[in-house]
Amino acid sequence: MSVSRLLPAPDLRRELSAAFAGYCGMLVTMGVARFAFTPLIPALIAEGWFVSAETFLIGVAIVIGYFIGAIFITRRAGTPHAVAWVRGAMLVVTVAFFLCARPLPFVWFIAWMALAGAASGVGLILSAQVVLAVAAKARHGLIGGIVIAGIGSGIIVSGIIVSLFAEQSLSQTWYCFAGFSAVLTLISWRLWPRSAPLDKAGLENTELKNTGVENTELKNTKLEKKSQITTEQLRRTPEPFLLPLSVYATYLSYGLGSFSIAFPQLLFPDFIVRGKGFSLSDAGDLWLITGIGAVTGSLLIGALGDRFGMVRCYRYCLLLFGLAVLALILPLGLGALMVLSLLMGIFNFGQVPMIVGRLRRIFADDEAAARRAWGIASLTFALGQVSGMLLFALLLEATNNYTLLCCLAASLSLTGAMVEFIVRRVVSHRALH
Repeated sequence: MSVSRLLPAPDLRRELSAAFAGYCGMLVTMGVARFAFTPLIPALIAEGWFVSAETFLIGVAIVIGYFIGAIFITRRAGTPHAVAWVRGAMLVVTVAFFLCARPLPFVWFIAWMALAGAASGVGLILSAQVVLAVAAKARHGLIGGIVIAGIGSGIIVSGIIVSLFAEQSLSQTWYCFAGFSAVLTLISWRLWPRSAPLDKAGLENTELKNTGVENTELKNTKLEKKSQITTEQLRRTPEPFLLPLSVYATYLSYGLGSFSIAFPQLLFPDFIVRGKGFSLSDAGDLWLITGIGAVTGSLLIGALGDRFGMVRCYRYCLLLFGLAVLALILPLGLGALMVLSLLMGIFNFGQVPMIVGRLRRIFADDEAAARRAWGIASLTFALGQVSGMLLFALLLEATNNYTLLCCLAASLSLTGAMVEFIVRRVVSHRALH
């Protein structure tokens, strides 16, 4: 008897309900906690709540908290209390925005925003995992897409709230974010899957109890399969040199890309207001358009990757994102900036599914290696973002020159694209000889 026959039949309605909970969880923990602060930066400076250096440091603290939260929860990803962790993360975000709705000391703000950042790391790691655990494999793409769309939706919502309320009352804006998070937390509270998914050991034990298979037979089967996979891997690898080169190039280019996108994720709205001279409302609108690009990019680039190849689409995402950032230095009107905001959102968030797909294809026969490679790539990405935000914040404080920052961010993304193009030529050449 197979394991799948022992488990409850997939229920599409139950899956969609869980997917909506995951969408809400991702929207609050990633969309609001990670990205709502960015469009608030120019308003915080203009209202005198903090000087620019302090405001940017709060933004960096959010990313550092996100990094710490992701590391902390990774070891607990299989816990039966995963749903409780996500619910707790959503509550932390709600409380953090509520308690930061008044001009209080800098230490207070940086502490609570760092906690919100940690909650975003928890939500990112667990939300999709909890939902996909109760979904049929045939619908993982649909269900997972619904959950991940919460990130871009959070950017859109943050842009709308800032555009409507920031120029009237900064405190009211913070309360709106807190209230919005509270509503989604309450709506999704009972929609999360109630029972924790069985882990691998649990599934094996269930199968043993219902089929009478002895442990020795199971171990022999595993060893036989492992031997077959290892032999197949060795036979299909054209040259040992090519595999690590492709993987290390992925880490390097992804790190350079994360360093580059730290600029728009931290300073883009402030650049629009103080660098380009547009209103705070215009900055909120452009941030909203970036969110639309984020939702579009994860879906569009993912589809193009299936059709034209993950590696090729990833290279062009790096290239086109760098060119879009570089174009910001031109004397552009609001219409052109809207187009660039959309393109930056598309090519920024379109990189993520390409990296996931690329690494899974490189390690197609080794699930553990694929997960380990994705973990290293995610760590590289997080470190690049933290380093990039610190560097851009310090450079802006020292030079107040947005042209320099745009050129630096663009050059990093273009360098990542160049690395990918060079490695492609090397791998193609070595594979043919």
